[in-house]
Amino acid sequence: MSSPFGLTLETSLPVQRAGDMSRDLLADLRRQPGVDAEQATRALEQGERSAEVPLLGQIVLTFLSAGAATALFGCLKAYIERDRHLKIRFRRPDGAELELDGTHFDARAINESVQVLERFLAR
Repeated sequence: MSSPFGLTLETSLPVQRAGDMSRDLLADLRRQPGVDAEQATRALEQGERSAEVPLLGQIVLTFLSAGAATALFGCLKAYIERDRHLKIRFRRPDGAELELDGTHFDARAINESVQVLERFLAR
C-alpha cells in the first residue's frame, strides 16, 4: 500500500454547495477500484468537544493498485466538467504539489493530464 496523498478542492461555489460537492466526490472516489478515500480531519483544539473536525474540501487518498490514478482522473474529470472554476490540488507525502485547474482544462489534454498525474503520484 502506498503512502496517503492529500486532495484539496477549491471552488467559487457557496460553502453549502462546496460541501455537497466534496461529500459527493468522496463517495464517488470510494467507489473507484484501487482507491481508498477518507475525509481529512484535524485534531481537536483545547476546549473542543468532538472526535475529529472534518476539513471541507480535503480528502486523503491511498492508492492500492497501479491503475488507480486513471480511475481517479476519470472521476475528477466529471467534476471539472461541471465546474470549470474548480481547482484540484494534490499533495504528496514529501510535500510536493500538483494542481489541476478547470479553467485551463482542455478535453484534448486528457491523456497528457493522466500521464502527468500518474508520474506525480508514482514518486
